[in-house]
Amino acid sequence: MVAFQNPEIKITSKDGDDAYPRILLTNSHDGMQAFKFSVGIFRLVCSNGLVVADEKFSDFKIKHKGYSFEELRNVVRQAVEDLPNRVQVMNDMKSRILTITEKRKLAIDAMLIRAGVNTLQYDEETIDEILEPKRKADKGDDLWRVFNVVQEKITQGEFHAALKGAKVRKVRKISSFEKDIKVNKELFKLATNLI
Repeated sequence: MVAFQNPEIKITSKDGDDAYPRILLTNSHDGMQAFKFSVGIFRLVCSNGLVVADEKFSDFKIKHKGYSFEELRNVVRQAVEDLPNRVQVMNDMKSRILTITEKRKLAIDAMLIRAGVNTLQYDEETIDEILEPKRKADKGDDLWRVFNVVQEKITQGEFHAALKGAKVRKVRKISSFEKDIKVNKELFKLATNLI
């Protein structure tokens, strides 16, 4: 995976939660799969990246054989032209206030996405720990902040989790970039369904 970022393109926020859009290129080691381009957002607050995906936006792909520089340039241009739509989604998330019930459901559903299953019952302490912000800048009830807290915990780990009636274990960081991108995209879709 290679992340491309123009330091001159910045999404500024009144509350200091600035972000930089990125284009992520993923590729297979053996050339058997197409190049994939995704849009990502890097937040300065937590030095954490997330991958943007929803029904209106999907990966751009280019086959390894026979592609031209012009085709590559068009894919990148298409991703950059879509950035204003991503900024609007961020603004919509910032204006959507979540209830306690919605926040808890978001945390539970995020854990299910990470585990790759449809049902598990986590104890209350696990859900509370997932929703607990690490920084003052992430405190709040708007969807953008809650989502970023949950996304960071789910992808970066470093919290304790237990199924109801089971032993508590420390959750580790997702180490595979393929899984990280997949989980990030699913988390983003989960969050944007709440707008």
